[in-house]
Amino acid sequence: MRAKEPVTPRQVQLLEEFIEREMGQPFTLIFQVGEVEEVRREK
Repeated sequence: MRAKEPVTPRQVQLLEEFIEREMGQPFTLIFQVGEVEEVRREK
């Protein structure tokens, strides 16, 4: 997952609840949050 804004605990909870409903089993999501720098070749 990529996001320009930090992910909140509430967003993680909502996503876990959605996946649990869809898959019929409990899930625990763990997000590692860190800055990513995109590097591309020069044109």
